[in-house]
Amino acid sequence: MEQPSKRHHTMTTDDKRRAYNFLSGFRKIEALNSTAVVYTREMDNGDIHVMGFHGKRRKYDFFFRYPTQEKALAKVNSHFENVEASEAAKKTRRQEKSKIAHERPAIGTVLYTCWGYDQTNIDWYQITGYKGKTMVIVREIAEVRKATHDMQGNTAPIMDDFISEPRAYKWQGYCRIDRQHASVWDGGVKRFSTYA
Repeated sequence: MEQPSKRHHTMTTDDKRRAYNFLSGFRKIEALNSTAVVYTREMDNGDIHVMGFHGKRRKYDFFFRYPTQEKALAKVNSHFENVEASEAAKKTRRQEKSKIAHERPAIGTVLYTCWGYDQTNIDWYQITGYKGKTMVIVREIAEVRKATHDMQGNTAPIMDDFISEPRAYKWQGYCRIDRQHASVWDGGVKRFSTYA
């Protein structure tokens, strides 16, 4: 079962562990553009066993028997195409995520955290600088509060009114400040609540 677009390799120890279901006479076929690998073995009755893997997995993605080489080859090609498409989509998602993570907000951008169990606490922060390629320098800023009901109300930041020393945090589309998720402020007031 020849396939010119694939590489044929000798068996390694990992290959033998993966292909434990085969007794002898198996052959490895590796895709050129992905981590997909198949192992094939032609039986005495003409059937072809095909076992497919991808990545570093030892558990097979499939293990089928085909009566003809054409059907076996169709499965091999289908597996290679599916793995290639899946890995390309994953790579695109990783690149987009990385791009977002590395696009740090402008200096002066306001961040906020929202936390609490039986009450809602809002803390405000402002980006005052950068450190390295992935870090932002952040300082906590004061807020103005307006009560709307008993033990609750709205809060908004007072920009450049710093109440803490600067600290550096890794930016990954957000940053974690004191174990809280700090997001970019959308410009609106935030609701807070207190517990007596």
